[in-house]
Amino acid sequence: MATVGNYNARNIIIIAAGIPISGGFAPGSKVKVTQTNDSYTVQEGVEGDITRSATNSSLFTVTFRLLQTSKFNAPLSAFHTADRASVNGSGIAPTTVKDKGGASLHFLAQSWITKFPEADYSGEDTFREWVITGLSEVNILGGN
Repeated sequence: MATVGNYNARNIIIIAAGIPISGGFAPGSKVKVTQTNDSYTVQEGVEGDITRSATNSSLFTVTFRLLQTSKFNAPLSAFHTADRASVNGSGIAPTTVKDKGGASLHFLAQSWITKFPEADYSGEDTFREWVITGLSEVNILGGN
């Protein structure tokens, strides 16, 4: 028997480096969560024996694009500016991506804005791509 799933991009909640982002998204993908490094490396011996070594890496990136006109660009910029000006890097905060309509949850307990987005000014509204890097404590890819 066939089943029907439901998905709505409005159900995806993003709290980026402690800042709730509730609108102003550019067209296309709303947010991407990517494991930065492989979970394992593989070494193959001359006779075909394999050794799989855990990298123990919990580094992830969260990428989202906001319209140039989004009100959330300013607080993200201020947060990153304060982080860069701080002696000890004050810009470390949690990041959460959650699907309210499903079981997916991504939680980076310690995360930071990687760099300022490229600023492109043209004849129409463009977007700002924000990249957050951090240590993932929860990474669940669930269904709806």
